[in-house]
Amino acid sequence: MKDITSGYSVFSPDSWLTESVLPLTISQDKYEEWKKTYTFRAIQHDTSYGKDFCKYFKINNFILRHTLAPDSADTYIKKHYIE
Repeated sequence: MKDITSGYSVFSPDSWLTESVLPLTISQDKYEEWKKTYTFRAIQHDTSYGKDFCKYFKINNFILRHTLAPDSADTYIKKHYIE
């Protein structure tokens, strides 16, 4: 009988994105440039801070896309993406 527990699963810790494998770093200058334009896009498109950051820098990050509090998203961005 074949073992159905072996193999890849999105629920296994091996598939989770960790700090050490985050794919992108963004310079402080690029980050500040994005922040200057965010307010206008937020009003125009009704988008959250984290979601707009992901869209602008073409990042796929579930945590940022679903973090509604701008302060929490900003803290996460600075910790994981800004050089």
